[in-house]
Amino acid sequence: MKMPPVLRTVLVALALLSLSSDMYAQKVSPFAVGARTPLRRTLLNTVRPNIEKAMAQKVKFQVRRLNANAEWAFLDGIALQPNGKPVDLKQTPFKNVEPMDGPTVFALLRKKAGHWRIVTYSIGPTDVVWSGWDEEFGVPGALLGKTRNVPQKQK
Repeated sequence: MKMPPVLRTVLVALALLSLSSDMYAQKVSPFAVGARTPLRRTLLNTVRPNIEKAMAQKVKFQVRRLNANAEWAFLDGIALQPNGKPVDLKQTPFKNVEPMDGPTVFALLRKKAGHWRIVTYSIGPTDVVWSGWDEEFGVPGALLGKTRNVPQKQK
């Protein structure tokens, strides 16, 4: 049986709408970046030089939370010495800065032209410094953990 042209047009339009909504969801839906993934390595290596320069020493990160989507990424972590111990702020340029909440690191990254770049970061804030980043920079609030719909693992 031949399909009427109007029905065919409606079905094609629905299929295209479905595809575009799936692509949009992939762009904006945040996910937790899994350990030992290339994306995690790329994001941490993008943040690391700024933190090492600010702390005047080599660091690695204990990741408490690392969320991303196709355009944005958010890191909530702790700066560690290469031996795995937390950075001692008394051995950094922050030694006379009070108050500080330890070597905590928050960073917001954005992917442009295929490369991740730091938008902003904070070391040792005593408040929830990232709470306004969604409004200030236009990052989805879910990426920052403002909603509970962040899946647990990247596949």
